[in-house]
Amino acid sequence: MLGSSGVLASALALALAVIWGPSCSRRANSEGKHPRPGGGGGAPTAPAASAPKLAGPHHAVFSLADNRLLAHLVRDGGLLIPTGHPGMAKYITFLRPWNPWKLNHKEDGRATALAVKNVTWLRFPLSATQAKASRLTLSLKSPAAQGLGLKLNQTKLKAAKLVSGWQKVEVEIPAGALWSGENRLELSFGQAGKLGGTKSWAALEWLHLGARALADAAPLTPATAGSRLVLPGGGGLAYYVHPYAGAKLRVKTSSEGSCALRVGVTAQEGRPLELTRPAGESETVVDLASAAEKVSRLELTAEGSGCKALSLSEAAILMPGPEPKLKRGKAPKHVLFWMIDNVRADRYTFYNPKTRVKTPVISELGRTGTVYRTAYIQGNESRVSHASIWTGLYPRQHRFIDPKAKLSLEWVTLPEAMKKAGFDTVGHIANGFVSKFWGFAEGFNLFKNYIHVSGPLTAEGLADKAIDAIKGAKKPLYLYVGTIDPHVSWRGRNPWLKEYHPEPYKGPYEKMVAGKDVEKMAGGNKQTSPEDRKRIIAIYDSTVSYNDHHLGRVLEALKAKGIRDETMIVVTADHGEELWDYGKVGHGASIKQEVVAVPLIVHYPPLFGKGVQVRQGVDVLSVMATILDAVGAPIPDAVQGESLLPLAQGLGAGYPRP
Repeated sequence: MLGSSGVLASALALALAVIWGPSCSRRANSEGKHPRPGGGGGAPTAPAASAPKLAGPHHAVFSLADNRLLAHLVRDGGLLIPTGHPGMAKYITFLRPWNPWKLNHKEDGRATALAVKNVTWLRFPLSATQAKASRLTLSLKSPAAQGLGLKLNQTKLKAAKLVSGWQKVEVEIPAGALWSGENRLELSFGQAGKLGGTKSWAALEWLHLGARALADAAPLTPATAGSRLVLPGGGGLAYYVHPYAGAKLRVKTSSEGSCALRVGVTAQEGRPLELTRPAGESETVVDLASAAEKVSRLELTAEGSGCKALSLSEAAILMPGPEPKLKRGKAPKHVLFWMIDNVRADRYTFYNPKTRVKTPVISELGRTGTVYRTAYIQGNESRVSHASIWTGLYPRQHRFIDPKAKLSLEWVTLPEAMKKAGFDTVGHIANGFVSKFWGFAEGFNLFKNYIHVSGPLTAEGLADKAIDAIKGAKKPLYLYVGTIDPHVSWRGRNPWLKEYHPEPYKGPYEKMVAGKDVEKMAGGNKQTSPEDRKRIIAIYDSTVSYNDHHLGRVLEALKAKGIRDETMIVVTADHGEELWDYGKVGHGASIKQEVVAVPLIVHYPPLFGKGVQVRQGVDVLSVMATILDAVGAPIPDAVQGESLLPLAQGLGAGYPRP
């Protein structure tokens, strides 16, 4: 299939995977951001000419057909939401503590969504033109006579009276009720009922917002014929996209019929672009320069007198150059996995060029290896995050969120897979949760957690253990080192502390910050002065440099053993830490960027290249698939992460990923 990554957020992809199964493209993942209320839109520019042909080779990076579940259906100029279609997932978001919709429900043979609470809602984006809609039309089945209250954003609409059975409801929308950008519709039902054996308040088939009531909603979905998209006459599809600089849109259509293709591109900031290609023209190329590096609305519609449908044999965003191909170099004989507990990505120069924190070892690994610039963990504390890294699974699957949960034996872990592939698996760990008790020791030939057995807890001590393992290696080695220096309690490390906080300090945190103190700070039960905070952050920063220094000792041991060039090195973290960025300190209680964004660096030039900067977003749970792919070992079927090796070689690049 054509490369087709998502835009910015992974919520839709996860919803579709859980509720509907995988979408047509493995990388069909996101709907992206929408203009803020009041933004976007505006009068289109005069029809613009597009390049008649592409200059030089180009390759597809985002297929509109593969990503059709992300499309917003345009009918009669307005928005049509077919609630029984899998794309409904992008309108309901994740709701806690309950979900008011049951998707994929059949009622009298019709595809619907069941409203299973008396108050339900959904969110949707509108263009500036669509925000002028004056009629809301709904097709639904009510189990009994009842009232239906409707609220659009902050405006209550006139209540509707429902009868038992199928009906179409038309409601007037007052001016100003809708916004250009994100909107919210709330539905309130008057009484409970039974539909399809499930307690519900109604079965909703579709809804439409437009200049007039919609008489016929067919077709209800972005129809496909093989890999083709089909636009109904007078209707079309709108996507929210985020093209990179140099991107172009190419659309190939049937030369038969009376349908003209209209293409509209509206950037979140900037003037809109609109052009129409007459009927009979088979290829349209649009330069997306006006939308480059911006979240933009891309709309394709079929127009013309007598136009019934327009078939698109291709609709994709392209980037210059030939499509990259995966090259298999020599597989690594050894793997060093250096896990730094509780370290933020912004402490490293590749993520924050202005950081004061000195990490020359990891900086050199990034300079001569591959840096994944946007890497997110799957848990904001150790247990959940490590469980995802160990199994390659999202928490929804490994179920490790419950405080009493243990890692199930049904999952093949990374050390188990490496052992089966012939590696000597060795783990030296200082995180108390990554223990045999919680199920993390499976697959290790040697497993030492030094919180539970006597031994070192510092990067220096763990490096000593790792060096011993390297010196004694007699077969392929998988060496996991789980350090914990940037995790409380924090101990100041010189000479870095003197450099990061040279001014005199006489407070309680001269040399260290106890974990119990940080817990009290996190809970608001202990106050700190601005000078205390400066000192504490300097101590934290010194631990990052200290950790980096001792990683360097391990790399020197690999070199002395003569296996440095045969070793794949992975450096990452299980989560980060808030350091009063928003008034609080700690982790485990938020998903702020400082907590969920972590460093991820892979160093093995024969496969991953030198000085590679991967812009696209990745999940850290993909480390498992990446290591197994690199060494040539099979990836267990249950693993949800994907190998990041192709991205390092440019496959799947050229467009944002969640």
